[in-house]
Order: sequence, then C-alpha cells, then structure tokens
Amino acid sequence: MAALMLRRRCFQFYWRVKRIIAPQLPDAQSTYERRLHEHVAASERWLDIGCGHQVLQAWRGDAERGLIESARFVVGLDLEQEALKHHRSITRRVSGDLRALPFPDGAFDLVTANMVLEHLPEPLAQLREIERVLRPGGVFLALTPNLHGYQALLARCIPERFKAALVKLLQDRASEDVFPTYYRINTGAAIEQLAAASGFAHVAVNHITTEAQLIVMPPLVVLELLFIRLLMTNPLRRLRPNLIAVLQKGCA
Repeated sequence: MAALMLRRRCFQFYWRVKRIIAPQLPDAQSTYERRLHEHVAASERWLDIGCGHQVLQAWRGDAERGLIESARFVVGLDLEQEALKHHRSITRRVSGDLRALPFPDGAFDLVTANMVLEHLPEPLAQLREIERVLRPGGVFLALTPNLHGYQALLARCIPERFKAALVKLLQDRASEDVFPTYYRINTGAAIEQLAAASGFAHVAVNHITTEAQLIVMPPLVVLELLFIRLLMTNPLRRLRPNLIAVLQKGCA
C-alpha cells in the first residue's frame, strides 16, 4: 500500500511539472490509438500481430473493446500461447510465427503491430510475410522505438539481467512481458529499405515523442521533460523516442 501511494504521488508530481515544461507532449500510445482508429474504420479484415493480451494500454480497456467491436473482423496473432489465452478483447486468436503466417495471400486489409518490430530477429522475412497476407492496397501500421532515440540508447546500455527489474520499477510491467530486443528495423532508413525489399509500394515514417519514462524518479524526470521539450522542436525530431510507420502494399 505504501509503495502504491508513493507511486501515485510521483505521478501527481509528474503531471504538475509536465503542465509547466511540456504541456503539449502527447503519449506515443495515444498517437498510435488515433491512427489505429483511422485505419480500422477503413478496413474490413484486421490482423494484430504480437497481440499479447491487449491491443492498447492497460487503462484503455473500454476504448479497446469499443475499437474491437467497431471492427468487422479481427484476428490476434502471437507466439506466446499463454498471452493469447488471456487477451481481453480479441476473440479470434491464433498462435503463429511471423516468419510463416498461417493465413492465405491477401487475407487482410490491415495488419498492425504495437511495440513488436524491435523484437523481430529476421525483419526482412517477417515483413515479406506481412506483405503477402495483405490484400492489394492494404496497410501495415506499426508503432516501435526509434533506435536513435534516447530511450532505446539507454535500454541498450542496460545489462539484460537488470532489465526486467527496471521495467517493473518504471512501467510496472511483469517480467513475463519483457522480451529480447534486436532493433534491426528501428530507424526510418531501415524501415524504408526493408519495406521496399519486401515489396511494399509506399512507406511513411514519422518520428514521435512520448511521455517521460522516469516518472517514479522525480528529480530525474524534470531533466527528462526538459530534454523531451527540446525533442519536440523540428531540428531534433529524428532523436524522438518512437516511430510510427505506415507501409502500403501496391494495388497492381
């Protein structure tokens, strides 16, 4: 109870300081959610890959269920069967490997991936599979860390044996939700290059900011917010911590 109260006070401090330093700072997950709504509305068949046990953030359960209900046909795919068993909104769930998706060519209008690309060991082969299961003109929408962003740079400096504990401290995530990262497709240039090699006709990559990560460390989070405020300027946009990629399959 004391730990929960302390965490709550840290967040209260953060929101006060944020209103002063970076009041317009958006959260990457909120930006992704808005883009997701746009594409789901224009699609009939949607595949969410690496779906785990949720599509949106933990506290966006009602919004997620509304999004799923608005979609005509949704399938969730993940390699982890235990996560699939506990998915809170998608009822059609499939266990499968991204290197050999268990779907026919052109099966979906939309494929999405929320914080998945950084975990791909063979991104070229896996992108080719995503392109294969999209219909002509279909879209792949992904949110992923930017390799050149400060969060990914710091994460790569931390020994693997400490990462689970740090993620628990900063994000209150369970150790079973922490997976190996490769960052083999985590720059704008890498996405564009691999998307073209996979057969995608159109690629758009946006560098986006997100909430601070050091919320439970009040003195440090002030410095982080000041740095994020600099990242919100155009000259430093390529150092922003996240990327949103939209890859479209050709119509021919």
